[in-house]
Formats: sequence, structure tokens, C-alpha cells
Amino acid sequence: MKLLTAALFSLGLTACASTGVEQYRAEQPALDLKTYLNGTLDAWGMFQGRSGEVKKRFHVVIDAQW
Repeated sequence: MKLLTAALFSLGLTACASTGVEQYRAEQPALDLKTYLNGTLDAWGMFQGRSGEVKKRFHVVIDAQW
């Protein structure tokens, strides 16, 4: 039983690590960060405790200029 659990755990870890950013190099349109991160940007986030409970939510407005 322990061997099966270890094997499934290892398989799960390798599935998450197999995707590399190189596979997206040829995608169009190309990602241009100066264009993408320019102007007014809205961001939402949250802080969680160790138990997964949401402690705080926040919203940020960023005026980005290059």
C-alpha cells in the first residue's frame, strides 16, 4: 500500500513539472510586456492562513508607464 501511494505521489509531481515555457515560444501574438503592462492595471488578491481560511482580500489599481 505504501509503495502504491509513493508511486501515485511521484506521478502527480512529475505531471505538474513537465510543462516548460519553451513550448509557448512560437505562440502569436508574441507577449510584449511593455505593451501588456502599460496603462491602468487592476489586480485582486488575498491572504490565506495556514488552514486555507481567507484572512484578507485586496484590490490594487496601478498606473503603469514605461
